[in-house]
Amino acid sequence: MSLYRPDEHRGSAFRYGQDIGVSAFVQLSRALWHCGYPDRSARAADRALALSRELGHAHTLAFALHHAGMAAVFARDVATACACSNDSVALATEHGFPYWAAFGRILQGWAVAQQGQATTGIAHIRDGLAASEATGTRVRAPLFLTLLAEALALAGKVEEGLATLDEALAKAVASGERGWDAEIHRLRGELTGRLPYPDPAKAEEAARRLDVSPPPVCPRSGADDRFVRNFSAMRVVLSCKFWSTVRSYVRSMASVLSMLLAATGDVN
Repeated sequence: MSLYRPDEHRGSAFRYGQDIGVSAFVQLSRALWHCGYPDRSARAADRALALSRELGHAHTLAFALHHAGMAAVFARDVATACACSNDSVALATEHGFPYWAAFGRILQGWAVAQQGQATTGIAHIRDGLAASEATGTRVRAPLFLTLLAEALALAGKVEEGLATLDEALAKAVASGERGWDAEIHRLRGELTGRLPYPDPAKAEEAARRLDVSPPPVCPRSGADDRFVRNFSAMRVVLSCKFWSTVRSYVRSMASVLSMLLAATGDVN
């Protein structure tokens, strides 16, 4: 960032599609998030947005709005994700950017689902996925399918959510886009625990695939969301094992009781 000069590098937006200074802040935001600094990540995303608005380049602003929205999704900041996605869809529609309009629709759907309108959110995400595919891109398909699975779970469609996560993993394997695997497995373990009869083996398999290590440097402010949520998934595994043990015990006792009743009947 120290080498970036807005006046000197203004032409980069027309050469690359977006200003390189805004791109640098976006990448900084993502790096800070994955290193466990959510507050600093949000500030970097805000700087990307502020700079893009100053530059007055529509495509750069669409780029910044999407990535600021993604940073908000990672941080579970529903209000910011909603605001960024709404602005993204409006701007992309106005200027004819179908790629960013599709991505914005997906983030809109996630935010709407988190606000209690899961059915509407699912429809928005599916519309966005279809529009994204129509542009020819396959970028972030595993991540966006994970957001769809989360919305499906909020609507009570847990089994459909798990099937969607299977699709997300398959697309990740096919494309090599494996950056979201940990979140897919975390959510898989969580949803497995919500089934009427959870399968402890499947929940444990999902948890084993998680990286539950804390960041190398402890964040100075805020908790590492991934670390906390991964351990939540581990608790799901333990819960599954507990209730599986309880069910086995109940079945055993029922069998013993049946045998005793049968023996008592023979005596009588």
